[in-house]
Amino acid sequence: MKHQALFTSFILSLVVAAAALASTVSVLLPNGSTWRGSTGDIVKIEYNTGGVKAVVEGELMQSADRYLVVKKSDGSGEVPIFLEYLVSMESVDAQPATEAPADTGTSKDEASPSVASPASPAKPMVEEVPIEKGVFYLPLKEQVGLEFRPEEIQAIIAQADEAGPGQTIVLDIESGGGSVWEFIVLAEVIRDAKQRHSFVAWVGHSISAAAGTALCCDRLIWKSHGALGAITMHSGGRPVPDATEERWITMLKAILRESGHSEHWARPMVRNDSWISYTKDPVSGDCKWFGTPQGISDEVVLSNMGENVVLNVQAAVDCCLAYDVADSKEELAEALDLPGWRELGTGQKLHDDWMKAVEQCEVHWRKSNVDLELLGSYDPVIAIRKRIKIYQGWIRWWKRAPNKMRSLGAPSVEQLEAMIEELKMQLSGGRG
Repeated sequence: MKHQALFTSFILSLVVAAAALASTVSVLLPNGSTWRGSTGDIVKIEYNTGGVKAVVEGELMQSADRYLVVKKSDGSGEVPIFLEYLVSMESVDAQPATEAPADTGTSKDEASPSVASPASPAKPMVEEVPIEKGVFYLPLKEQVGLEFRPEEIQAIIAQADEAGPGQTIVLDIESGGGSVWEFIVLAEVIRDAKQRHSFVAWVGHSISAAAGTALCCDRLIWKSHGALGAITMHSGGRPVPDATEERWITMLKAILRESGHSEHWARPMVRNDSWISYTKDPVSGDCKWFGTPQGISDEVVLSNMGENVVLNVQAAVDCCLAYDVADSKEELAEALDLPGWRELGTGQKLHDDWMKAVEQCEVHWRKSNVDLELLGSYDPVIAIRKRIKIYQGWIRWWKRAPNKMRSLGAPSVEQLEAMIEELKMQLSGGRG
């Protein structure tokens, strides 16, 4: 239903794998039928890419759990095709025409039938044992740039990379936003990984930078309470310059295009001086979006001048931004056409460990500040030693949870090291 991102960087490794002996292939098609053949067969495949249907013809080089690789007949290279974007697939007769047999004096009607012809049914093939499918799941919650970080996204991508290209990564998003600058970092992380894997946003409360993260993904599956939009920018609560905001809009447009979404979403989510509307084909259900008023009878307006667009689940479904709706992992598996929910990797643990570290960091920070206030009741030498110990603890937390220490307003590592050095000099002087 939605669109395929471009996958090119891993082609060389796929070609090496495809050099193995031909193997039997069985592909379930969207119409319920099954294509059967072998690697090395010449095929014609129709699939979705970037919001339009594309057709490729060539040699089937590889069949994996979630994708196929076809070497184009025109010699322009190989193309990987994810099965979820497949529309149709058929075999093509690629055998060269044989030379006419020498005249034996036998009439055409008396000639023996050929052993095989293109119209002959394909001989039965033994179907491959299906591999159980699963997803790499990662919760992303709370503030972007603090609890919601690029580091956990990078870690789950690394786990998906170990399993090979063509994995599905689900980002479970519940966040009111946060740092736009941190979002820019994580957007680049996702952008790079989309050359190898498919990303799904499970959209809960997704506002501002969290909404931008969801729009980085190829498909958006919504929860019933989901909301997405208002990707606004500010600096310390003050508006940013127009030029900065325009650069942000340009970047967001590129993200939308690469994810197969309309770039018309960018401006009305960032600024309130813009417009977005759509029309919906009553037969196909496809939507067409507009950045200016069209003045036609079936036009549905989502954001007028003076508004930042924020979509609820019903509006997202109606305007084709929601691929599906799911409120449980089981429903999410069904929306992804999986036989059941099978969680790969350690995304939940990555999330839980980081959330625990953030909580422990704040507890330590508050307790150590109380301890600092009580140092006046100690002998000066003992007080200096305790202060050094507290500052050393803060340095350790900077290494473990820099995002949290920064948000707490802690002195930098460089400042703390200088403060410790000064205290050590005082301690040395006191001993003299």
